[in-house]
Amino acid sequence: MKKYLPLFWYKLKLLITKKKTKEDTSLKVIDSSKINIILRKITNIIKESFFVTISAQIMILPVMIINFNTISFTFIFSNILASFLIGPITIGGFLLLLLSFISIQIAAKLSIIIKIFLEMLLLISKIGAKLPLSKVYVTTPSIFSIIIYEIIILFPVLFMNIKENRKRKCRKLGIKVKNILIKNKKAIICLIILIVIIYAMLLSLFMQFTICFIDVGQGDSMLIITKSNKKILVDTGGSKDKSSFDVGEDTLVPYLLDKKIKTLDFVFISHFDSDHCNGLIAVLNKLKVKKVVLVKQQKICAEYENILKIIKKQKIETVEVKNGDKVIIDKDTYFEILHPQKELIQENRTK
Repeated sequence: MKKYLPLFWYKLKLLITKKKTKEDTSLKVIDSSKINIILRKITNIIKESFFVTISAQIMILPVMIINFNTISFTFIFSNILASFLIGPITIGGFLLLLLSFISIQIAAKLSIIIKIFLEMLLLISKIGAKLPLSKVYVTTPSIFSIIIYEIIILFPVLFMNIKENRKRKCRKLGIKVKNILIKNKKAIICLIILIVIIYAMLLSLFMQFTICFIDVGQGDSMLIITKSNKKILVDTGGSKDKSSFDVGEDTLVPYLLDKKIKTLDFVFISHFDSDHCNGLIAVLNKLKVKKVVLVKQQKICAEYENILKIIKKQKIETVEVKNGDKVIIDKDTYFEILHPQKELIQENRTK
């Protein structure tokens, strides 16, 4: 009997350990399956918010361009992060409104939590605004191009909602169209090139020499477009008052973008009084400027030094002119400089 007791205890221990290991493995399996379910839910939420954000931005893109002349390429990241906060903020806002009728003390405590979420949302928007390509300036599109854009966007959505039998017909039609395009691809390419050439020729034929006087408040600004489509900006307006309103950013740049101008061939600054040159800073930062024409300075001022720093930083070509100089724009257009005279510049510099 004594001989069999150790063997019995050994078998009993072995059974207990087997049961424990089975329980542990079953627990691990349960835990891992729960983790997988949670991870799937999180990925689904991220996917949904990602596609909803992209689809919403694609649809409202023309509206954003018309009103603000900007495109953001970083909206996906900021909007996905913001989508996790907007839900709690919205629900919390409704609860706060209801609680304010019951108890101001409880509502005040809830408002602290909502404030934290709002501050996080503002932080995301600030970080997103500082990222590269967060604000790319574009010209205002025509109504025709907007209609074409919306048709291209909506067509796949409508096509996807068609019934199966109709889908088969569309597929057959699509295959036929594809075969026609493959067979006649050279002719189609030639036709596209011909249309572009005709369009360019018509533009050049109907292109007129135009002068536009821009309302920039104090000071003045003038846009000149030649027959060869050279774009010249003469003075940029501005003011001495350092208010939140920037003539360049709030008036001049939107006006030029609305005229479908993103590149200026020449910018002339007649003199460096703030109401004639302060708008240039926004123009240099937001648009492409090929050449800046400056008059030789009688006296060096702060505005001149500040603008010159930006010009040098962006490596823009500069031309200094005086009385008697000519600036050739194209074969039909040139600027003749009448002021300042050489004697006046030397006289002021010696003072």
